[in-house]
Amino acid sequence: MQVNQKTVREDFNHNVVQKLERNSASRRLYPELKSCLTERFGYYFWKQCPTFNIEDHINYLDCPEIQKFDDAPDLNKLTNYLLRGRRWTEGKPLWEVLLLQDKDGKSLIIFRMHHVIGDGWSVLKIWEKVFTTRDVRPGLQGAPVQTLREEGNLSKQMFSGIKTPHQLVKLFRSLSKNRGKIPKTAQIAPSAEGICAASREGLPMIEMKAIRAKFGVHFFPVLLAGLAGAVRQNFVAHKVNIPESIPVLSVIPRPCHPEKSRNHGTVCIILLPTGDPVQRLMMISESVKTYTKSSLPDFLYWIGMFAGCLPLPLVRVMNKKPTNVIPLVLTNVVGPPNRCWVAGSEIERIQMGQNILFESSSGFSFGVAFLSYESETTLGTIGLDVNFPSLTIPHAILDHCTAEWKGLLDTTFAITKNDDVTSQSITV
Repeated sequence: MQVNQKTVREDFNHNVVQKLERNSASRRLYPELKSCLTERFGYYFWKQCPTFNIEDHINYLDCPEIQKFDDAPDLNKLTNYLLRGRRWTEGKPLWEVLLLQDKDGKSLIIFRMHHVIGDGWSVLKIWEKVFTTRDVRPGLQGAPVQTLREEGNLSKQMFSGIKTPHQLVKLFRSLSKNRGKIPKTAQIAPSAEGICAASREGLPMIEMKAIRAKFGVHFFPVLLAGLAGAVRQNFVAHKVNIPESIPVLSVIPRPCHPEKSRNHGTVCIILLPTGDPVQRLMMISESVKTYTKSSLPDFLYWIGMFAGCLPLPLVRVMNKKPTNVIPLVLTNVVGPPNRCWVAGSEIERIQMGQNILFESSSGFSFGVAFLSYESETTLGTIGLDVNFPSLTIPHAILDHCTAEWKGLLDTTFAITKNDDVTSQSITV
């Protein structure tokens, strides 16, 4: 059924745009949605948009070339248009909701938002106020943020902070020694760079959790292990020597994400090993555990906050020659744990995508995203044309990730402890 534009407008306007802060009679929970950016004294400020009209931000998208949402080329065309081709209007709020219907009668609701407004968790918190259950009950609660580390007491935090310089030097040294790059398939001029995106249904959550329980690791290292397997196969396909490890960056949550729309994450940077599958997983688990227990996540968060306080002219000069030695990005989004409805229609699938820099201004190659929704998962990847000149390659990346997880699921693995000796039994 075609989603009703009027219903979506009314629900979003009432439950999100006009939503007030808790215990406040006048302050909006999301004032950015009715504001635009203005530059003064070398800084950006939010300014109330006097001409704001909800009808300007929730509309049908006229895109006749998109025939089927399930068709990979059509989805890639739409992604390029949304992330590369469609521009924001100066002096207007930096968000919109677009409604699209394909020839099979399926509807797509697209929430497009500039990252300056908030992160992926903010997006889900916003839509949580619009989603309903089957019997149209509001206030559906989303899944809790996965916290990979525990907050210690003050003395532990101070001791951890003292070790920050050493940990930072160690991280930079490891990155400088491991400058492995993902093999490129084609040479494309920077001015002609587009993006190539693909997605598919992932393994059921019950199977992903079974891998986690089987090896006694966190969920996050399981996702990284799938990416490591895909990266290895990418080198094999290009008949290039496989490096021992390759850097990967992942966005991880910080505790107590505010109810408001914010960018409240930090990053985890480790080296992905490319050896035996089970050894890969265990090494990744140890690397993630060591990193998240260090002071680096908090330190890099505050570095990011400091960079956000710099004057815009200085930031623009710095951005002309950015340095980036990390070719891979992994994103894990914890979606709603229950089935959701919007404007009276059941949501079949949820996906997320994010724009990426040109290859000429960064060392980025491609990213993989994992999103859970009830008991289902969606796996997606996005890269530059220089790495993904055809849709065959990103789909192969996703297939290799899934194959890695299936291999871990089918591996017989046991750990036994005898006093001071720990032995592992592995059978493939």
